[in-house]
Amino acid sequence: MAVLRLNPLGFLRYQQLLGGAVDGQNRVYTTPDKFRPDSISVFLNGHRLEQVDTPSTGLAAFSISESGGAGSGYDTVTFRTISPPPRSILWADYILA
Repeated sequence: MAVLRLNPLGFLRYQQLLGGAVDGQNRVYTTPDKFRPDSISVFLNGHRLEQVDTPSTGLAAFSISESGGAGSGYDTVTFRTISPPPRSILWADYILA
């Protein structure tokens, strides 16, 4: 169960669990809400992942997209460099769209 903590303004979401099978194969997960694309931080087992390309791998750890197509709102996180292994804990902090 996700822990929902709101700031006094009510539009920040912290430690929202990502939806999707955590089975070592799946790379696509969804957030419970639509989020601003410039606001998301994604965590894998407590480690914050980078959304920008890194010099060591040449790839970002994840990318974001709109599951309903352009203009539908960002709600999808796709891991680019790994498939989270079973029993991993995935969550995100973000600002609501």
